[in-house]
Amino acid sequence: MTAVNRIAGTAGTFNVVPSAGNTGAPVLTIYSDAARSIVAVAAAACTASGTAGIYLGAYPATLAAGTYYLSFATPYAGGTVADVDDTLVLTTASVSVTVGFATLTDFQTHLNLRSTSNTTAAELQGFLDASVPVIEHITGPINSRTVVEIHDGNQPMIALRRRPLLAVASVTEYTGKTSTALAAAATPAAAIATSYLLDADSGVLWRYGAAGVPIDFGDTVIVQTSVGLTAVPPNVRLASLMQAAHMYQSSQLGGSNRNVNSNGEDGYWMAQAYGIPNRVRELLQPNQRLPGLG
Repeated sequence: MTAVNRIAGTAGTFNVVPSAGNTGAPVLTIYSDAARSIVAVAAAACTASGTAGIYLGAYPATLAAGTYYLSFATPYAGGTVADVDDTLVLTTASVSVTVGFATLTDFQTHLNLRSTSNTTAAELQGFLDASVPVIEHITGPINSRTVVEIHDGNQPMIALRRRPLLAVASVTEYTGKTSTALAAAATPAAAIATSYLLDADSGVLWRYGAAGVPIDFGDTVIVQTSVGLTAVPPNVRLASLMQAAHMYQSSQLGGSNRNVNSNGEDGYWMAQAYGIPNRVRELLQPNQRLPGLG
């Protein structure tokens, strides 16, 4: 059985490779149950991919997250052959950024504030929200989101810029104006003419061909991914509270938390226009953004 993994909420395609000798395009039906009795997407012929022997099966953006069961009917000279061994697995990915790593109540408790007016509460929320890009500048994405990256091709490997990586939704290479949808292969032995292999830990994609060896991508590669973490780690939550408190105290209390040591050095370092306390940076070290590959 082969499982096709994609992200729900976005229409997409995947490669369909029938056995040699077919006389036409496979007809794909997508079912919502393993018994293949409840039709989720009506039967439709797969389209040509531009590569001989490879077709594209399609699914709509309206399919919800879940596992779907595929059925292919492929015409051959001796009749139609059915294939019912494959599945389509759609996972949920957030397309919007969730603001804040902690609640307003958490922040009020952190500041030892028993109660606040509506105006003060709105101001505190603003500092809490403002801590998010400061933290993610150090860690990379924490809140999950969908991103699209465009890379130069003509090489066998590309390194994704956004990590941590949750899932790869699609990889499309362009040779001139001609696009080819690539499909994930688990191992080089499973590769077909339009395959890629993913090293999820390093965020590296390798282009593989049918011979099971790396080959160059096309001229341009467009990758849609889901990045971030499934939950906010406790150290990131605390770092966010401390960073928000630092910004609040610096702007609202006349900078009373400024700490200058005997050498005249501040107790925080600057990143872009923000003052980041060293203790915040230390808390974030376990999640610090890894350097990209050159």
